[in-house]
Amino acid sequence: MKTYFIVFLIIGLLISQNLFADSPLTSTEISRAYKDSKIVQLASRSEGRLNIELMNYLNDSKKPIDLKIALINELGWGFDGQNNSLVFSEYLKRNNLKDINEASADVLICFAYLKALDNYFDVKEAIIYAQKAKSKNEKSYTINIICALIEAQKVLHNDWCEVYNLTNNLRMDDALIKDMKEEASEIIFEYMDLYKDDCETTATASLEQDDELTRKQIQSIQKLIDTFKTNNKAKIADLIDYPIKREYPLKDVKDKNDFIQRFDDIFDKELLDRVSKSKIDDWSIAGWEGGIMLDHGIIWIDENGKIVSINHMSPREEQLLANAIQADKDQLPKSLQNFDKPVYLIFTKNYKIRIDEQSGDSYRYAAWKIKNQKIEPEIILEKGVMEFQGTIGNHTITFNTSGYTYIVFIDVDTADATLEVVKQGKTLLTEEGKVKID
Repeated sequence: MKTYFIVFLIIGLLISQNLFADSPLTSTEISRAYKDSKIVQLASRSEGRLNIELMNYLNDSKKPIDLKIALINELGWGFDGQNNSLVFSEYLKRNNLKDINEASADVLICFAYLKALDNYFDVKEAIIYAQKAKSKNEKSYTINIICALIEAQKVLHNDWCEVYNLTNNLRMDDALIKDMKEEASEIIFEYMDLYKDDCETTATASLEQDDELTRKQIQSIQKLIDTFKTNNKAKIADLIDYPIKREYPLKDVKDKNDFIQRFDDIFDKELLDRVSKSKIDDWSIAGWEGGIMLDHGIIWIDENGKIVSINHMSPREEQLLANAIQADKDQLPKSLQNFDKPVYLIFTKNYKIRIDEQSGDSYRYAAWKIKNQKIEPEIILEKGVMEFQGTIGNHTITFNTSGYTYIVFIDVDTADATLEVVKQGKTLLTEEGKVKID
């Protein structure tokens, strides 16, 4: 399993709750600069939940974007997750916006910010919507800075210098329209500047190496850009390091032929234009292995110029994902069809185990004995809790029932899994297994 995929597709799951409580999304109290605003005051009395008056304000094109962001910030965040983005999405559908991708830049950034604060452990989807908002309004300082905060949340675990640079690059950008209070901006940088020292510490040690790498990387980047300008699927396919991960239960892109068949699903006009029209300055080095990324991780290439990760999902692929999730539900017994998305399918010596994510960042466990052909599972456990160990991404999902504790350990790099059943501190069962990747 590629390191880049691990870093950028599950990075929201990489750090413990205590660390994430001090982070770009949770420690930038923008609303403090707007305490005199009636809409922010209303948000402060709403107990962290969107109501119809707040959503009307967010959807009003005449209201200033910085106040919209301030009211969202005032709603806050929670360890157990929130569902304000879902509430807002349903509101938009009732107001005749069937596809969130067609929303205005203001609505998109509000939705992205809500989604990020709903679950700041996993901001991958929030970044997609934030970047779409930025593409629709490239000049708004507020939209750019919120997008940068969400992106910073994603790289928090492994590159504090990049966390700093994401917002610092906007600080003196005269091309941006300053549509946010100066006090609010100062609140953001009061926290984000804490990461500055990491840049200064590493700069001297890596200077000579960076200079040498830059020359090689520029050649790789330019070759990639030039190839994308041709819009030749076969030539672009030659620049892919297979397999390319896609979000489960979609199948990974296994080889060149598979890539060409699925090209239009993955590379929509937005992504093709972003790569073909990119400049060298849009690409940067990040990560433990010196990978090169575009737009803070929308695409990653290795030192040889091969694409190793694509962290963009087109509307077409989003629909394919929704269809795949529905198809997965349809083949299950009705007792298991109520979930948001599948997470893992694990096979041990004696058990087939399925773990699904339910609403509110809660997980469900269902297991069948391998030798038993029953459709209904032997056991169903709910309200599972995911916890992380270290910064690599390995984690456990724990379920408690009637004095028993079921613990599933996942090694994200090897796809190894371990099932452990404990009662009153005594281990009753331990079985090694594998996560089914494709």
